[in-house]
Amino acid sequence: MRLTIDNHDGQGAGDYTSWLAATPQATVERRLNQPAQMKFSLLAVGENRAAPASGARVVLTSASGTSVFSGYLATAPRAVFAGNDESGAVYRWEATANSDELLLDRHTVAEREPYVGRTAGAILRKITQGLLPGVFDTSAVADTVTVPEYTAEVARTWSEHAAELAVMARAAYRAQDGAVRFQPVGTNEYLLDEEDAQLDPRKLAVWQAAELPQRHSGIQAAGLMNDVSVIGASEPAAYVKDYLVGDGAKVSFTLSNTPFLRYATTWMNEEFNGTALDARRWQATGNTAAFAVSGGKLQATGGGAVLQFAEEIELGGALQLQHGRVEFNAASSGMMGALCNGGTDQAHTVAGFAVTPAGGLGQIQAVVNGTAVGTPIAASAGRQYVLTTRIYATEVYRQRQSYCSSAQPQGHGGQLVSASGHVVLEVHAIDPANPGTQVAVSQILFDGQLALPERCTYVLLNAVNLACSVAYTTFTQATGIDVQSAYPGAAARTRLMGALSEGGECTYSSTGGYLGFYGAYVPAPSEAIKATYRAAATAVARVQDATSIAAAASAGDDGVRSGVRKVKLPLPRTSVDCENASLAVLDDATQTAWAGSYETFRDTLPGGAADIWPGDGVRVQATARGANFRAVVREVTIGLEDAASDLALYRIGFANDAAASLGLVCQGAAESQLQKLASMELAPTPTTAVGTTCIADLPAAEMTGLTSTTFTVDAGCDPPAGGGIEVRRSDTGWGAGSDRNLAGRFLTRTFTLPRLARVQSYYLRQYDSSGRYSRYTTALHADYPL
Repeated sequence: MRLTIDNHDGQGAGDYTSWLAATPQATVERRLNQPAQMKFSLLAVGENRAAPASGARVVLTSASGTSVFSGYLATAPRAVFAGNDESGAVYRWEATANSDELLLDRHTVAEREPYVGRTAGAILRKITQGLLPGVFDTSAVADTVTVPEYTAEVARTWSEHAAELAVMARAAYRAQDGAVRFQPVGTNEYLLDEEDAQLDPRKLAVWQAAELPQRHSGIQAAGLMNDVSVIGASEPAAYVKDYLVGDGAKVSFTLSNTPFLRYATTWMNEEFNGTALDARRWQATGNTAAFAVSGGKLQATGGGAVLQFAEEIELGGALQLQHGRVEFNAASSGMMGALCNGGTDQAHTVAGFAVTPAGGLGQIQAVVNGTAVGTPIAASAGRQYVLTTRIYATEVYRQRQSYCSSAQPQGHGGQLVSASGHVVLEVHAIDPANPGTQVAVSQILFDGQLALPERCTYVLLNAVNLACSVAYTTFTQATGIDVQSAYPGAAARTRLMGALSEGGECTYSSTGGYLGFYGAYVPAPSEAIKATYRAAATAVARVQDATSIAAAASAGDDGVRSGVRKVKLPLPRTSVDCENASLAVLDDATQTAWAGSYETFRDTLPGGAADIWPGDGVRVQATARGANFRAVVREVTIGLEDAASDLALYRIGFANDAAASLGLVCQGAAESQLQKLASMELAPTPTTAVGTTCIADLPAAEMTGLTSTTFTVDAGCDPPAGGGIEVRRSDTGWGAGSDRNLAGRFLTRTFTLPRLARVQSYYLRQYDSSGRYSRYTTALHADYPL
């Protein structure tokens, strides 16, 4: 072994091997998905060797040149009295070096928008390159699974992000020799066979290891589990439509359900300060000279250039995209605020704004699915135009989380989710000389339903020949309530939700649970109002492994081994995610939990390996002990027995996922969650049936007519062949065996129900010939005078 230390004093790396103290022994400690450490002591150095300094570069290599450790001293070594000699007191230097990620951890992760639809490896590469561009080689960072959305929080270090991404991908990372490696666990696997002549069976220990018990309120979940309930986050559940009516004075209306609300936040706010575009946020292609930043604005002068956002945008839930306050300086043509799918031009625009020459400056027109639609607005000199796109998608999350296990390393889940949505394209024209225009209602250029791709490229400007300035661009995760109203006998119009100064007409109070209108926009007498949203519920699922239950059954024991898991990472955002997380838990929890350790010297590592790292796989064959299993190395401790002769003792600890999961992080469920779970009496879903037990929901169902005695419904689609539409007076009891709250089962798309009171609610699901039902209910609620 050779130890070199570079104090960055201009002397280069010096060889300190001969000054290594025998006691305490120098060790290298490696832990899975944690920074490695090297602890060593040096005798008082001589021959013009300087004592190691804080920040010194430390490298340990084997005689064959294999790097065993590389890192830095975070602090200066400590002088420890070691005795006396003829010259007086003798000291040794005790030092601890941290592996190469210390350099990355010393830098703050830049605040930026979430990564969307990227693989775990791609995210780690971006974070690494953003902290220290060109310093670390990331070519050994594998892509692995796709992460729907990931926020690189400023408060956490690089190594904390790397460890979290490793869990999501069931991978192992390390920073070594100026390179970052990120690979699925078990990429390298070594055999530990007690029949191998090179293996010392006395140094191989194996044992069946139950997972550490998690006790809460008398519930113990440990060891074998074959009946798993997973609790996730609050999820968007029932599709709700509230039908209300104005009286000319009423400004607030109580909603029938608690809406599912993601935090209403502005997650991208570009003010165009500085002198150049932020390369972390924007990507310019083509004639990039057409774009410049000056005077707190983005200036577009010319054509042949495209400016797009660095991340894709997931079209889920409620989004408000303000493309900026635009001022035109001359005749212009191009695209603005375009959501594009497959390209960045008008032909690939799902929704956006086209600017075409007309008059002296140009005109603004909506573009939908590649075609200009509706009446354009002519731009006027001195006016400012705030272009806004609002999207209310039927689905909040457009991709499932992935849950990796030893049996399914690519992950359960990960599917894309189809959705349609209500899309509004609006222009708020402001005359700086007329303050009243600041609160004037926006002009809507398009208002309709569209099929929405899961993600889009956001093109702020596609300049054919633009002469304009853009003051800001913001993306807001909006309140997920879509409000429309209609005067008697007139077509419905969208009521814009948001701040009054941004053209909004109404808002939602989460404290009172009501929809409120600003004074200038109070609904008129008999004006019909429709509020569309998703109701909030707790994401939960219960899944059973019938094969394991049958194997565990015995006289007087049904074989069921139940457990509850509250999964923290990857966070289950829906009940479907909870099902997939349950599958991952059962993949491992139905297996025998094994753990073990092995000690050997470097020259007899299994398989002739030059080194062993946490994340490597081991296959244990100890037939005489009844052990035959695969596991993952969790820790490696290397003790330098004799550096001069390259003698190093490896202590290797390993375990399989049944002993400690590598693809999930769980936490204890709160008492209230356990009580709620017990009250739900969830029917278990067999592992073989996950993903097949439900049919499509009815998000398009509407109340189409209301009289003093009737409630007419359009389910939004024809019933399944051999099935129908089931309607109930409360959201319980679904299935053919319960008639208590049943309002009817219908074989047609449209049908009429009795109206019994001023306030009337009906709940719909469809079912098929095999008795499968929709997963989520559609709730139709009317509060109209009789």
